[in-house]
Amino acid sequence: MAPIIDEEIRHAVFQIGALKSPGPDGFSGVFYQKYWNIIGEDMCGLVRRFFSENENISAMNVTEIALIPKVLSPELVTQFRPIALCNYSYKVISKILANRLQPHLNAIISPQQCAFIPGRQVQDNIFIVHEAFHSLKIRRATSIFEMGLKLDMNKAYDRIEWDFLQAVLLKMGFAETWVEKVMNCVSSVEFSVIINGKTGGGFKPSRGIRQGDPISPYLFIIVNDVLSSMLNHAATRGFLKGLSFGRKGPTLTHLFFADDSLIFLKATSQNCRVVSQILKSYCKASGQVVNLEKSNLFFSPNTLAEVKEEMRAALNVNITEDPGKYLGLPTIYGRSKKEALAFVKEKILHKVQGWKKSLLTQAGREVLIKAVAQAVPSYPMSVFSFPIGFCKEIDSILANFWWGHNQEANKIHWISWKDLGLPKKEGGMGFRSLRDFNSALLAKQCWRLMLEPDAFWAQLIKSRYFPNNDFLQAKKGGKVFMGLVELAGRQGRHCQWGAVARAGWKSD
Repeated sequence: MAPIIDEEIRHAVFQIGALKSPGPDGFSGVFYQKYWNIIGEDMCGLVRRFFSENENISAMNVTEIALIPKVLSPELVTQFRPIALCNYSYKVISKILANRLQPHLNAIISPQQCAFIPGRQVQDNIFIVHEAFHSLKIRRATSIFEMGLKLDMNKAYDRIEWDFLQAVLLKMGFAETWVEKVMNCVSSVEFSVIINGKTGGGFKPSRGIRQGDPISPYLFIIVNDVLSSMLNHAATRGFLKGLSFGRKGPTLTHLFFADDSLIFLKATSQNCRVVSQILKSYCKASGQVVNLEKSNLFFSPNTLAEVKEEMRAALNVNITEDPGKYLGLPTIYGRSKKEALAFVKEKILHKVQGWKKSLLTQAGREVLIKAVAQAVPSYPMSVFSFPIGFCKEIDSILANFWWGHNQEANKIHWISWKDLGLPKKEGGMGFRSLRDFNSALLAKQCWRLMLEPDAFWAQLIKSRYFPNNDFLQAKKGGKVFMGLVELAGRQGRHCQWGAVARAGWKSD
């Protein structure tokens, strides 16, 4: 609630993307940023009036909805994702509110939520989820049955009740004046839907927050934290039994990334009954609805058929043998890591084959390889240790593209790919070594593991793989965690920091 200053307003203006789609007024960010010396004073006056007098902003909060298809040939309204095109002047106000809220999220949001919170990363969830499903997969010779429940919320953003959002903000201790400003932004909106390039008639909603509003992601995780708190409270009081990876570590009951929800429990009738009651209470209060068709259950292989059927009937969701992907990466892979990562190679091949149809200069190929093709595996490489042979296959695809291979003829490789990976000042082209880059990304996660030992994901990993010592003394052994312990075991205490530096990563 500190007084607003002009520099804070200017910072918000230049934070928002300049070329994002404009709202109904037709002005995009590039206009505000390029002519800030002309319109800056008026814009600052508008924002100051909102913060000092809580001025109603309904006039600038008229919003157009663009429907983005989620499938190739959509036939139903539910197969579209509604994206709000807000006026840029409104976005500036919302961005200032978001900037002031963001630093406090780490202290008020449960550790099981990793989306949109400074200091938490998407890889944290992937580490834990992959470990949890692996634990379920290998549990066989025991009478303890375990399960994972994947929840899908139907139109999660659009169903949030405004009175529930307001009550949660007040309950968390936010000042009433602050809550009034937030609710002014949320409730003063008027929508019109763009269909076939034309804007339809306007209407005022009675609930929901917009995808496209800068503050909406933060408001959503605040609302979603109510469900997380309910599950944590039930687990603390002993009503829920989650998964435990070690005696000294925390128990895993659930994991959220925005509206992606996973719940891990012992497969007992009491757990199912408690989870069902919690979900019903949360949905009734917040307006959320569980999409039963897209939700599913995954059981450990030792679970009896009658137990599976009892759990399925209690939760009214389908059973699956393959939990599929989570946040774009496979949750379970078999003996061949190469097969599990085949999608990375397919993506690169698809891009390269599309580029071959175009006439490209050698400089154009260099840009595409560095900026696009070698960026494709960056995300999975920050989690998985890629096999050496798999890296060589990708390097071979890129080398063929660089030398101009096509279906009619194979071109000679005049210089080895390793030499092309040298810096330009040393005679190479500066192409990235995927093997070294993989080690660098994993080393970065190792660094976070040592730097943030109290983080939720770090505590879970420590309890399973090195409960009695620190990460640098961890041995590979029979259990290998997502490439990190494998990296430490392969490279020893020093982790080959020279390779890390060559790949372009430096620690703080």
